[in-house]
Amino acid sequence: MDRRKILLIFAAAWVSAALLTWFLYASTKTPRVEKTVAILAAARDMAAGTRLRKGDLKMIHVPERDVPKLAILDEKQALDRPVLFPISANEPITMSKVASMAGAEGLPAVLLSASGERGPGAERAVTEFRLNGFGRAALRAITALDARHGGPLNVRPAVLSGPNVLPSWSVALLVGTLLLPVFVTAIDAFARASRRRQPMTAWVVWVATSALPFLLAAGMALLLGVTGLLPAAPHAPVAGGAADFGGAGWICLAVVVAVGVAAFPLRRYLLGALALRADMGPAGDSMGAGASILLLVSLVSVGVWFANPFAAALLVPGAHIALFVAAPEVRLRRSVAVALVALAALPGLLVLAYYTHQFGLSLSQVLATALQVVAGGHFGLAGLLGWSYLFGALVCLIVVAWSQRPLDEEPPVVVTRGPRSYAGPGSLGGTESALRR
Repeated sequence: MDRRKILLIFAAAWVSAALLTWFLYASTKTPRVEKTVAILAAARDMAAGTRLRKGDLKMIHVPERDVPKLAILDEKQALDRPVLFPISANEPITMSKVASMAGAEGLPAVLLSASGERGPGAERAVTEFRLNGFGRAALRAITALDARHGGPLNVRPAVLSGPNVLPSWSVALLVGTLLLPVFVTAIDAFARASRRRQPMTAWVVWVATSALPFLLAAGMALLLGVTGLLPAAPHAPVAGGAADFGGAGWICLAVVVAVGVAAFPLRRYLLGALALRADMGPAGDSMGAGASILLLVSLVSVGVWFANPFAAALLVPGAHIALFVAAPEVRLRRSVAVALVALAALPGLLVLAYYTHQFGLSLSQVLATALQVVAGGHFGLAGLLGWSYLFGALVCLIVVAWSQRPLDEEPPVVVTRGPRSYAGPGSLGGTESALRR
């Protein structure tokens, strides 16, 4: 064997020994680095029903192969959500251990409160008298449920006034009696306008399409909720803060408003394309427009009365005010007519203000909640039609009130002058008997 081969064999042996030595050293001295994942865990022991706050959570690192199924990686996904099961400290929190975003888990099944759904503040003291009263009410309700022998509960709405109970049928009778004159007057006005050769077909179509902008806006909201483009559109009650609106929600709200606003000129174009605006004239001076609006107001009021007499009571003032605003025979100043329309909408605005205060909502939260309610499908088809035509009737009343001719622009009254008494044939001249005289 020559010297060159010996050197090559000797070098290969040294290299092999060095590599083997480095491998043994790395495997025995250097710790193995394993990939870890940061997951959410409990910072303390928590009982079932505890609503998770920022101080209740912490992030821990676990090996990737040991990550629990449905582990939560971002604390924003767990904040303000109630715990369904008891959780120990340092225990990983998974999606199966907290209430869902769109479910009713964690919400109280029965809530006894004297200050609305938000409940009293933390600083409010509990009086013994109030606690005893609510305790007796809860005990009597439980006793009544235990004593019943199957079958439905047959709960009927009623109005409580001190010790007196006003049944729902009496409220329905009272509200129906107040709405009956409006309905009869609307039918009579429509028949009278038809006899006077008013373009009733055009005005009926004009009134019937008044709900189109609101229906298109509601349809767009439903589409955004179904497709998931609106991130928070729960189909069931959720805990406070569970449905985060976010920037995407405000973009969806802007799209819905834009669709509703753009539908108004679209409606005007469709009416023009159908040649229904040529002989209509101003709505404030037309008997046909007033009769059609009164018919719509009466039909919406009667429909709401059949569905909910208590809600229909809010429409009674507005329905009677519409008789004065929409009747062309009643000449009102524009400012007075617009003020009457605002007065007709006042009961609904008061109810909205009441619930806004009870739920502690700001104006922006009211708009966000309205979009979430519509997009979540909480209104059926009948509800969407009812609300759309209610807003459509309000818009029609505003148009009539604004387009009424001012009193100083009324055309002069034609006066025919002649003899105060009958002077016989030929008294005005031009006949043979008058010439002979």
